[in-house]
Amino acid sequence: MATKIILKKSSTAGSAPLTSDLEQGEVALNLADRKLYTKDNSNNVIQVGHPYVGASAPSSPAEGDLWYDTTNDALMAYDGTSWQSAGYQNLSELEDVTITSIAAGEILKWDGSGFVNNTLAEADIQAASNTEADARAAISVTDTGGDGSLSYNSTSGVITYTGPNASEVRAHLSGGTGVTYDAVSGVISIGQAVETTSDVTFNDVTMTGELKGPATFTIDPASHGDDTGTVVIAGNLTVNGTTTTVNSNEVNIGDSIIVLNSDETGAPSQNGGFEIERGTSTNVSFIWDETNDYWSLGNEELANVTLDGGSY
Repeated sequence: MATKIILKKSSTAGSAPLTSDLEQGEVALNLADRKLYTKDNSNNVIQVGHPYVGASAPSSPAEGDLWYDTTNDALMAYDGTSWQSAGYQNLSELEDVTITSIAAGEILKWDGSGFVNNTLAEADIQAASNTEADARAAISVTDTGGDGSLSYNSTSGVITYTGPNASEVRAHLSGGTGVTYDAVSGVISIGQAVETTSDVTFNDVTMTGELKGPATFTIDPASHGDDTGTVVIAGNLTVNGTTTTVNSNEVNIGDSIIVLNSDETGAPSQNGGFEIERGTSTNVSFIWDETNDYWSLGNEELANVTLDGGSY
């Protein structure tokens, strides 16, 4: 018969156990709020793993406890002596910011050790007073030669760049290993056609990325088309997708967790587990019964089982 361990529970939203409902270390669960409660060593009922929420601070706090102050909309932390703000609410609260008598139009400036508020004059920033013509006159452009040209019209403020012509560009190109280049026509050639419909032959190919192909990808060693030859993978092989199974009497799996029914994405509808073939004797199995939400041993016995809640 299956063994069940059921916690003390409530289905009423907002309901928390009273001190008389729990022993120290006993656990209670509110199913509606999905909150877990216990009684601490001071006989206080506390919520496990969740900050206290309320208009006033919780009694008997411990260092590190969190409290969301609903009155001031602030998150507080208990430092062992008093409740302190757990976050910044104002810019001036930052450790590297010192704001003194801030006024409209001031800016923050790094003074070498922290940010301070300054007027524009204190920050050595001058108000705009120059005209557009003054700005244009202060700009100049120098064309240092080479391909193309660069010029500037101080009246219109337009900078003009004329790129190199075709001959100038071609003069900088050259062929390489297995590649020829015609500087007159600009044609680059290799020793064979490499269109998408071409049959291409290379020696060894070293790749650093992915080898991609059509929906059906065929590797055909020589002789081509007669389903002979050998494909050798000198290294590890990982297959993401459906594989063809080859019968074997020995399976070695390096993964420490095996996931069954991994393609299930919606509401669970299938049983899962494993079954042992016993020859002329009836098979045995360990199956998760999805309909009834329990593990089933098919009416077989499970021996040497220990249920231990552990220590706290």
